[in-house]
Amino acid sequence: MKWHSETVKRGETEAVGSTQLRFIHFRGLGPFVLGTVHQASVLNETNVSDFARDLRQFMEKYPDRNLLLCFKQVAYLSSTVLTELMRAHKGLQAQGGGLSVCSLRDTLREVFSITNFDKAIRVFDSPEHALKSVSAKPDTSWLSRFRNR
Repeated sequence: MKWHSETVKRGETEAVGSTQLRFIHFRGLGPFVLGTVHQASVLNETNVSDFARDLRQFMEKYPDRNLLLCFKQVAYLSSTVLTELMRAHKGLQAQGGGLSVCSLRDTLREVFSITNFDKAIRVFDSPEHALKSVSAKPDTSWLSRFRNR
């Protein structure tokens, strides 16, 4: 269940039915792939670079998936992260997928509102709320790609 042997050497961990890169842990959640950001802040250049790399790797492998990024553990993020989110949103949307976010703290929700990101990228209160809002058949076919590596 490896993406590539060279990425595993750079710090990727493995788990059954999920993949964790340096910054984002991916797992299936009904019609979504839930990406949980597991850093409290995404502010410095290294963190933003790791975050962007994880998003790009996901998009390269699964351009047509609906990614739901969970920011429950994130208290702060830089404006560069907003740029990366918009880039991911446009890239996934162009390939038939999509990007949504959930579990934003009040301060982050305010940033999304002030910058009008909540108009472009759908914001849910929680992963459960996102699931309730869609009526799509669960798609877990992406998991087999991990298991077959």
